[in-house]
Amino acid sequence: MYWNAKTWELDTILQERRNCYLYEKLGYKKTEKTEVINDKMTLVFYEKLVLN
Repeated sequence: MYWNAKTWELDTILQERRNCYLYEKLGYKKTEKTEVINDKMTLVFYEKLVLN
């Protein structure tokens, strides 16, 4: 469906360690961007470069 995509981006909750592990295992790399929602939740952003 997205055959011309160059990158994939997503975000997840930093405190959900298993989610972070899964995305890193799938090849996503953390970016420098984070967003603090409250004292118990921080969003961390990931991106994955697609090689065609």
